[in-house]
Amino acid sequence: MVDPPGMHYETVDGEFELLPGLRLLPAPGHTRGSQIVVVEGTGGPTIIAGDTAVWFDELDNPRTEGQLLIRSLNPAMVCLAHQHTPWKPDAAVSP
Repeated sequence: MVDPPGMHYETVDGEFELLPGLRLLPAPGHTRGSQIVVVEGTGGPTIIAGDTAVWFDELDNPRTEGQLLIRSLNPAMVCLAHQHTPWKPDAAVSP
């Protein structure tokens, strides 16, 4: 854990709105307690998914509860921890 001076960590369980239009959602499937960050936008939400999906095929053909959740949110794009570019649904096949 990174622990710079003045940093305060808070455990979040379940859905949590950080600010209007910015929320955390539980995304089960990859690791226990995994969460995604949803940033609402006019063209659909941008999702920061971390390891909820490792490669694009896991969003093109979702299998876990977290991957299915991401697709159900109709995101404009999804940022994954192991990809250099975001996944975008216009290049994907609907589940």
